[in-house]
Amino acid sequence: MRIGTGSRTGVISASAVLALLVFAVPAEARRIAVDFDPSAFESKGAGWVFNTIDLYNQSTLDAGANRSLLFNISGSYDPDFDGTSDNDVNFAFDQAAALRLGGSDYSFVCMFANFSFSFSQSSSCGGAGDPTFSLLPIDGLSVVESTNAPDAGTVFSTLGFSVGIPADGEPEFSAPYDINAAVPTMRLWWNNLSELDGSGNPTGPSYSVQTFIYFLGNGDFDLDVRYGIEGATDFPGVERSIIVDGQTLFSSTNPAQADDDYFYRFRGGDLQGGGTTPPPPTGVPEPGTLTLLLAGLAGLAVRLRRPGRRSQA
Repeated sequence: MRIGTGSRTGVISASAVLALLVFAVPAEARRIAVDFDPSAFESKGAGWVFNTIDLYNQSTLDAGANRSLLFNISGSYDPDFDGTSDNDVNFAFDQAAALRLGGSDYSFVCMFANFSFSFSQSSSCGGAGDPTFSLLPIDGLSVVESTNAPDAGTVFSTLGFSVGIPADGEPEFSAPYDINAAVPTMRLWWNNLSELDGSGNPTGPSYSVQTFIYFLGNGDFDLDVRYGIEGATDFPGVERSIIVDGQTLFSSTNPAQADDDYFYRFRGGDLQGGGTTPPPPTGVPEPGTLTLLLAGLAGLAVRLRRPGRRSQA
């Protein structure tokens, strides 16, 4: 934006920026997504192939529930929901390239019970320098033994396809969705984890986190993290972080919002934006950043108005 030399132009420009910041509307956020099959793609924007679900128990998660990031899925969906094969669309998605982060490529993902996951170069977890993504580190929550993935207290991963995040950095929310815009996607789901009382019954708030890994080819990928909570008004302000080879790429202690998606874009092995500057949640500056911007712009407006007053005198 160009700030004019005259006081009037300067004030108008600064005011315009203030208006853009104050009235910026966050993107409509998709909350925790209820499971659905590929036939719902047109209205949901994603589909999950049910026979690709891996359900993990507590001991597996303690060691790191390991899954390959290389996969292919295929099938069909019924866009007019008429139960016939007329107008059905066949799909085939291949994720054949390892994901790149830092200067290394990774072909496996490891899930842990405490809302965290890591990338690995082998079928084992916990290697020194493995990239770790800590999404909501809360202690004392339990994983329920179950054979049904959607049950409360379960942790699982599944494969599918999604429209992902367009180039402007926000998700596409307008149905009907185009299958040609979909990319291979892996979903990691911590489903309503809570503490258990002495009888093994859930007690206190339950927390859910879904992470969608959108595979874009050539090692590039996007992360979409969504939070859900029951039995409380908000999340604790625990530190969320992304650490690669001991270097912190992102860190925040601001409480996660249940009505926001949080996006992280990785290109050429780097977190887009670089260094420790994270992509802002849903494209909106964090409160501290917004306050500094508003204060600076208000000062700029006052300063730009002073020459005009002198000339009038």
